[in-house]
Amino acid sequence: AGLALGPGELPRAAASWLLPGSGAIVLSSSALAELTLPALLESCPASATVALAGAATPLSSRLLSYGFHRLQGVVVTDPAAAAEAIARDAAWPALAPFTRPAVVV
Repeated sequence: AGLALGPGELPRAAASWLLPGSGAIVLSSSALAELTLPALLESCPASATVALAGAATPLSSRLLSYGFHRLQGVVVTDPAAAAEAIARDAAWPALAPFTRPAVVV
């Protein structure tokens, strides 16, 4: 059983018919871990501006060669504090203060 959809949310399967008609697309970095990113990228039209965003986004310019126009993620600003929080099994809200937003274009 999956999570219930909220207001305005569509099932992941809708991407195959929504993305081809889109001019600007933001894909979640969770698609990397879920192994759904290749299929999502195949559904994106060549003319679309495509971004990959989320805390888990690898900020490597090599990803731009896959068709992304922008990568948005975070970088750790206090490695010792972040490591300590991770050692305590901290969730994202407890890690966020030790990071800052970062972008690759």
